Amino acid sequence: MFDTSRMLAQAHCDILRFEEDHPENTGTKKDLILFEFGLTFAQYQSRLRYLSTRQDAVAAFPMVCKRIQRQVGRRAAQREMLLELGAS
Repeated sequence: MFDTSRMLAQAHCDILRFEEDHPENTGTKKDLILFEFGLTFAQYQSRLRYLSTRQDAVAAFPMVCKRIQRQVGRRAAQREMLLELGAS
């Protein structure tokens, strides 16, 4: 019997493959995301953040997941810096 809870769904593979093929955030990319996946850009980004933490996604798309994790880390550091500046 297969443990399907640990298997990467085809839709998730499609999203990660799309991100691999389109790493730059452009207006055209946002339109393609809506057309291809029916997701807003914010929903797409949220899905990428989630997928980048899944072991099966990291195993299948290591470079994409690492890039997403770096981006998330940079954004978190920027938010923290802005909060510190606001508290000063």
